[in-house]
Amino acid sequence: MHNSNVTGFSIGFNQSNESLMEDIKMQEIILDCLGEACPVPLIKAQNKLKEMNIGDILICQIDHSCAMKNVPEAFRKDGHNVEVEEVDDGEWEVIIEKVK
Repeated sequence: MHNSNVTGFSIGFNQSNESLMEDIKMQEIILDCLGEACPVPLIKAQNKLKEMNIGDILICQIDHSCAMKNVPEAFRKDGHNVEVEEVDDGEWEVIIEKVK
């Protein structure tokens, strides 16, 4: 007679969920583009994002109104998650989450 009940099965994986999350922590990188005019912040951000992993966050600090418009627009068009926060009068942080 064949017993179909499986007991004592182990996949040999003993890490806790917390340590798993530590292993896959995403990076948060700050890119200082203060004082830089277009298209420099956009180019620097594009180059930095190429070096990053999916899920990593790039915080691009800018103080040029043209870059404040162009940087978020370009990364949204590429499909990344983008938020803009004004941190001071005329100074912004463009927060980009790399999704691909």
